[in-house]
Amino acid sequence: MRHPKISPIWVLFLALVVTGMGQTIVFAVLPMLGRTLGFNEFEINSLVSAAALMYFLSSPRWGRASDRWGRKRVIIIGLGGYVIGTLCFNLVAGLGLQGVLTGTTLFIFLMLGRMLLATIMSASQPASMAYMADITTAQARVKGFSKLSAASNIGTMAGPLLAQFAFLGLLFPLYLHAGIALVVMVLVWRFLPVHITHERPNVKKLSYFDPRYRGYLLTGLIMFTMFGVVQQTLGYYFQDTLHLDARTSASTHGLAMMASSAAMLFSQLVLVQRMGLSPQTLLRVGLPLAGLAFAALALAHNFTALVMAMTLFGLGMGLASPGYAAGATMRVEAHEQGGIAGLIASAPGLGFVIGPLLGAGLYKLGPSYPYWAAAVVYALLVTWLWRQKNEQ
Repeated sequence: MRHPKISPIWVLFLALVVTGMGQTIVFAVLPMLGRTLGFNEFEINSLVSAAALMYFLSSPRWGRASDRWGRKRVIIIGLGGYVIGTLCFNLVAGLGLQGVLTGTTLFIFLMLGRMLLATIMSASQPASMAYMADITTAQARVKGFSKLSAASNIGTMAGPLLAQFAFLGLLFPLYLHAGIALVVMVLVWRFLPVHITHERPNVKKLSYFDPRYRGYLLTGLIMFTMFGVVQQTLGYYFQDTLHLDARTSASTHGLAMMASSAAMLFSQLVLVQRMGLSPQTLLRVGLPLAGLAFAALALAHNFTALVMAMTLFGLGMGLASPGYAAGATMRVEAHEQGGIAGLIASAPGLGFVIGPLLGAGLYKLGPSYPYWAAAVVYALLVTWLWRQKNEQ
């Protein structure tokens, strides 16, 4: 029986929607779950940083593996890894909620669960990006990667919807998402065509410091480090600023994340597709908007102001993200797309190793400090990007 024809882009779309959902469910649920289990902000953020470290270390390897094993196979491995890793994490967290595991033992097992999840789930993103680079021309690359970024952001918008089910239990949204990931894994297996891969027996693995694209990787590292600073403290910020309990805070924070994701989606599916801007221009326009959003968060003291700041942030990052990803892929050859996709995916991973820990330290000094720090760093990054333009 022949399968109906479905565009590969739509199948990739679904795979990255699932990945995006997983990120925002964690951001919306983990702060409140951690506090319920008795952990402080630094310990909770350490769980995020440990997972991000594994993502950073694993992504380049999965990108290269997609050259050898095929993009489709590696995407399936990543989705399956998310399902298994989530079930392991939930099992341990459930034992913690029941009081079976406590203290250091609970923390260690939660850490191992997050690290297992991140190690395997990191396969999907670089393989999907490499697949997109394979099937698009250089001229269409920005629009193609913008669609992938939009897919991730649809996921980040849908993820908080699942977080609304936290009233059924803090772990219920994670179980629900694992089921969705399993369904999408089956769809990828059935409907994503196998694409010709590029064997690289005599080609060295790509270096982070290759002058062709290192500027993009540095930009991505700084972008997502500050993103991590802000994103992982927002749950606490909402709870403490609005004086909410854990479950209400998870739902309220989720609504603001949805507004941010909707703005990202508008940027990527409407603005980027119609404006035809270069990757460099997208970065130089998007990053200042995100920086202003950070400053607005620092000044916000009610729900409306918080949502407006998050919306502005979504518009800015919606422009900057595809500029970062597409720009780097245009600097390498066809047989290097798997390698560069892994590096592109790993730079944000490293950012989320540093960012949450830095954010926790800043938050202890003052609730608004993470957002002021991010605004200042983005201002410096934008200044550097514009100076580069003037020097070219």
